[in-house]
Amino acid sequence: MQFFINYKYFPPMINDVLVNYDPASIIISESSQQDEYIFEALSLYDEFPFINSLAHLEKQVNTIMIESFSVYPNKFTSENYEEEKYPLDPEMIKQLWKIKQKWMRMQP
Repeated sequence: MQFFINYKYFPPMINDVLVNYDPASIIISESSQQDEYIFEALSLYDEFPFINSLAHLEKQVNTIMIESFSVYPNKFTSENYEEEKYPLDPEMIKQLWKIKQKWMRMQP
Protein backbone atom coordinates (compact mmCIF):
# COMPACT_ATOMS: atom_id res chain seq x y z
CA MET A 1 0.00 0.00 0.00
CA GLN A 2 2.82 2.40 0.89
CA PHE A 3 4.21 1.96 -2.62
CA PHE A 4 1.03 3.31 -4.23
CA ILE A 5 0.78 6.24 -1.83
CA ASN A 6 4.36 7.18 -2.72
CA TYR A 7 3.64 6.93 -6.44
CA LYS A 8 0.68 9.26 -6.05
CA TYR A 9 2.65 11.75 -3.97
CA PHE A 10 6.25 11.97 -5.18
CA PRO A 11 6.22 12.00 -9.01
CA PRO A 12 3.85 15.03 -9.08
CA MET A 13 6.17 16.85 -6.65
CA ILE A 14 9.18 16.06 -8.86
CA ASN A 15 7.22 17.12 -11.94
CA ASP A 16 6.45 20.50 -10.35
CA VAL A 17 10.14 21.14 -9.72
CA LEU A 18 11.11 20.13 -13.27
CA VAL A 19 8.39 22.36 -14.77
CA ASN A 20 9.33 25.35 -12.58
CA TYR A 21 13.06 25.23 -13.25
CA ASP A 22 13.17 24.18 -16.89
CA PRO A 23 14.76 26.80 -19.16
CA ALA A 24 12.00 28.38 -21.23
CA SER A 25 14.17 28.18 -24.34
CA ILE A 26 13.97 24.40 -24.30
CA ILE A 27 10.26 23.85 -23.90
CA ILE A 28 7.40 26.30 -23.97
CA SER A 29 4.30 24.79 -22.50
CA GLU A 30 0.80 25.47 -23.72
CA SER A 31 -0.59 22.98 -21.24
CA SER A 32 -2.61 24.27 -18.33
CA GLN A 33 -2.07 21.01 -16.46
CA GLN A 34 1.69 21.53 -16.15
CA ASP A 35 2.45 17.81 -16.27
CA GLU A 36 4.85 17.83 -19.23
CA TYR A 37 7.55 16.08 -17.23
CA ILE A 38 5.54 13.30 -15.65
CA PHE A 39 7.49 10.64 -17.57
CA GLU A 40 10.80 12.17 -16.46
CA ALA A 41 9.47 12.53 -12.92
CA LEU A 42 8.49 8.86 -12.83
CA SER A 43 11.91 7.87 -14.20
CA LEU A 44 13.69 9.90 -11.53
CA TYR A 45 11.39 8.60 -8.79
CA ASP A 46 12.18 5.02 -9.82
CA GLU A 47 15.89 5.82 -9.32
CA PHE A 48 15.41 7.16 -5.76
CA PRO A 49 16.45 3.91 -4.01
CA PHE A 50 19.80 3.99 -5.86
CA ILE A 51 20.63 7.69 -5.44
CA ASN A 52 22.80 8.36 -2.40
CA SER A 53 24.40 11.75 -3.01
CA LEU A 54 23.66 15.16 -4.46
CA ALA A 55 26.19 14.58 -7.27
CA HIS A 56 24.57 11.25 -8.13
CA LEU A 57 21.15 12.93 -8.19
CA GLU A 58 22.45 15.61 -10.54
CA LYS A 59 23.93 12.97 -12.85
CA GLN A 60 20.62 11.05 -12.94
CA VAL A 61 18.59 14.18 -13.69
CA ASN A 62 21.02 15.08 -16.48
CA THR A 63 20.76 11.59 -17.99
CA ILE A 64 16.96 11.48 -17.79
CA MET A 65 16.53 14.94 -19.29
CA ILE A 66 19.05 14.35 -22.08
CA GLU A 67 17.45 11.02 -23.00
CA SER A 68 13.98 12.54 -23.03
CA PHE A 69 12.67 13.05 -26.52
CA SER A 70 10.41 15.82 -25.30
CA VAL A 71 13.44 17.94 -24.45
CA TYR A 72 15.99 17.43 -27.22
CA PRO A 73 14.30 15.75 -30.18
CA ASN A 74 16.75 14.37 -32.76
CA LYS A 75 19.60 16.57 -31.57
CA PHE A 76 22.27 13.96 -30.92
CA THR A 77 24.79 12.02 -32.86
CA SER A 78 26.42 9.04 -31.20
CA GLU A 79 29.69 10.98 -30.77
CA ASN A 80 28.43 13.93 -28.74
CA TYR A 81 25.61 12.22 -26.84
CA GLU A 82 27.62 11.45 -23.69
CA GLU A 83 29.13 14.93 -23.28
CA GLU A 84 25.82 16.75 -23.58
CA LYS A 85 24.85 18.64 -20.47
CA TYR A 86 21.31 19.58 -19.69
CA PRO A 87 21.28 23.15 -18.31
CA LEU A 88 20.49 22.31 -14.69
CA ASP A 89 19.65 25.02 -12.21
CA PRO A 90 21.47 24.35 -8.90
CA GLU A 91 18.29 25.35 -7.06
CA MET A 92 16.38 22.68 -8.99
CA ILE A 93 18.82 20.02 -7.75
CA LYS A 94 18.43 21.30 -4.17
CA GLN A 95 14.64 21.08 -4.43
CA LEU A 96 14.83 17.55 -5.86
CA TRP A 97 17.24 16.55 -3.08
CA LYS A 98 14.70 17.81 -0.48
CA ILE A 99 12.05 15.61 -2.10
CA LYS A 100 14.48 12.67 -2.00
CA GLN A 101 15.11 13.31 1.72
CA LYS A 102 11.35 13.37 2.37
CA TRP A 103 11.01 10.10 0.48
CA MET A 104 13.77 8.52 2.60
CA ARG A 105 11.98 9.49 5.82
CA MET A 106 8.82 7.75 4.59
CA GLN A 107 10.55 4.44 3.91
CA PRO A 108 9.73 1.62 6.34
